[in-house]
Amino acid sequence: MHTLRSFPLVTCLILCSLIITVPVFGQSSAGQNCLPLPDNEQNHTGLIGIADNGQLATLYYQNVPELFVYNGNGSLLWNVTLSAGQTPWLSSAGIAPDGSVVAVARLVPGCCHGTVTNTTSNKLILFDAATGTKIWEYPTYSPPLSAVISGNNRDILAGTQDGRIICLDRNGTLRWTAQADAPVLSLVSSRDGSTIVATGDSNYLFSKTYHEPLSPHDLFAFSENGTLLWNYQTQGWNAALVSDDGSEIAAIEKVSGTLRLFNRTGLVAVKSVYPGGLESFSLAGDKNLIVTRTPQGDVYSFTGTGSRAWTLPAEWGSRGIAITGTDTVVLGDGDTLRQYSQSRTQIANQSLDGPVQAIAAARDTGAIVVATDRSLCFFPQGIPTPGTGNSGSGVTVTTQSPQGPAPTPSHETPVGPLVPVLALFGCGLGIASIKKRR
Repeated sequence: MHTLRSFPLVTCLILCSLIITVPVFGQSSAGQNCLPLPDNEQNHTGLIGIADNGQLATLYYQNVPELFVYNGNGSLLWNVTLSAGQTPWLSSAGIAPDGSVVAVARLVPGCCHGTVTNTTSNKLILFDAATGTKIWEYPTYSPPLSAVISGNNRDILAGTQDGRIICLDRNGTLRWTAQADAPVLSLVSSRDGSTIVATGDSNYLFSKTYHEPLSPHDLFAFSENGTLLWNYQTQGWNAALVSDDGSEIAAIEKVSGTLRLFNRTGLVAVKSVYPGGLESFSLAGDKNLIVTRTPQGDVYSFTGTGSRAWTLPAEWGSRGIAITGTDTVVLGDGDTLRQYSQSRTQIANQSLDGPVQAIAAARDTGAIVVATDRSLCFFPQGIPTPGTGNSGSGVTVTTQSPQGPAPTPSHETPVGPLVPVLALFGCGLGIASIKKRR
């Protein structure tokens, strides 16, 4: 009988404790809040970047006009939708190493293969990174396909469809132009600004399909004043990176899976060929470590001279790889973010809310930005390492689809109303029971 009279009071205590201890739905144990992406009918993959100092990050969807800019902790600073006479594309975005400005390549797309829209609406635009204010814009006429800010924070560079590389100073004044014999698809600068590497459209496949003349070269190295150092024909689709001092250039041809290493004079060493191709790669600033990734997800590590160091299997189809500092490898393994030392020792791992799509790492710090198939995740202090007190340092916000307004970042989901109602009801019964006993 005593037990039955105490039941309402016990119920009150239990339900009240639920209000305090109930987990926040949707929030991970690491303090992350991975929210589902809005519908993305065009199924674009988010492209991300981070400043060398880790204080600024960008997100955009190639061939869509929106750009989103975040601080290093994941707070949305501003976003912009580019406009022109007709709907333009954002083809590329580059962040200054010090996070002060963002350069954007805006082009008006053509219709079909071989069509190029030359118009004054094709521009290189510089934004203030803190406020989103447009500082200046420079008409390229030919569509700009790539944009980057030099590693020494001095120059703004754009590559165009007609093969020009345009170099402007921070005030928007033209410093020089250089000519490549292929459309310039991407640009990368060494940390000291001494070496600029451009990848071009080799036109190899289209030359076979449409019998077009083959572009003579598709990989180019320039000095900081625009002098051509060397060029090379890989006959494929390239990605290139350059060491901090500009003395080593690494390039992959994605379809054939060929890794090539160049010095500043153009001497080349052709390395392993992967029949399944190469999906991505990363080069340490001190040039002593190179990591490549196949479309199947496997990772291969090389020394700076190209000698194979180690191989690391991963979940099939895994994506994303980066080197933080000079010797720490960060990669996606399904929906897990993993960090390894240069000797392949696993240092840390972090579960995310979906498969990793891309990783960007700051050169100067351990800051990392990760795009999953549904979220944008920020690690200002690197991946939390067990036992170091660096837990819960990840901040996750919803990434933006090309359609619809930017969502307000949220870090918790309200507790459903049922638990508080039951708790109040139980407390009421408990109080009534106590009064009755008195």
